[in-house]
Amino acid sequence: QELQADAVPHHHGQEEQERAAALENALAQFKIQAKVVAIRRGAAVTRFELQIPFGITVNKIAQYSNDIAMALRSKGEVRIQTPIRGKEAVGVEVPNEDIDTVGLKDIISSPDFVESKDPLTFALGKDVDGNVFTCDIHESTHLLVAGMTKSGKSVCLNALIISLLYKYGPEDLKFILIDPKKVEFRSFNYLPHMLIPTAITEPKKALNAFDWLIMEMENRYQIFEDEYVRNLEEYNELKKVVDGELPKLPYIVLIVDEYADLQDSLPK
Repeated sequence: QELQADAVPHHHGQEEQERAAALENALAQFKIQAKVVAIRRGAAVTRFELQIPFGITVNKIAQYSNDIAMALRSKGEVRIQTPIRGKEAVGVEVPNEDIDTVGLKDIISSPDFVESKDPLTFALGKDVDGNVFTCDIHESTHLLVAGMTKSGKSVCLNALIISLLYKYGPEDLKFILIDPKKVEFRSFNYLPHMLIPTAITEPKKALNAFDWLIMEMENRYQIFEDEYVRNLEEYNELKKVVDGELPKLPYIVLIVDEYADLQDSLPK
């Protein structure tokens, strides 16, 4: 059977071909004569795209996810995508034995990132098809990065900060960093993007920073009302701002590492 030639890197091809055959054999035991028509290896999971016979419901394959995991000797949970969006195929996503490294440089040098017009775009990673994935804090407003210990939360936050440093100058963006552990954000101290020269490490000062941000937000709302604009983008495009009669207002991004620890240390 011919699979898409460019779907899997050469050094992984033989291994994935064997797993594809094992997947087809496992389904055949349940009277499902499905065929693997494409294999797409991502950094953390590989997706096998199945073409299933007419009359077999996609939900039937999902019933055998545990059997599929056993047949493929998967070290983690197998995810059944029924169907793959935009395709007449069912996806079986299997965790890779070895997770590939996704370099931050690959993301921030990509057209998706460089040409993004969304305010506050940052690099998030790559999807299972290897496509660059970015996110916009401006659209999200608030983000919570959650996960187990050593799952990569701090790495994610550092990638977020570096992405924004690459994309925006200090006149457009300012950071307030709160670091109760005193070690996560030290490398960003004294950068011109820092609204406060160093990361805040004391809970009381962190609380003061929150209070100041609330006052600054209310102050900006009043400025927008006075100038008849709806948001920061419209304000900074005003002729009075461009000509220097009014100060340009930068975005302010607040990032807290170990938010739960900060909450526990604040006065009740």
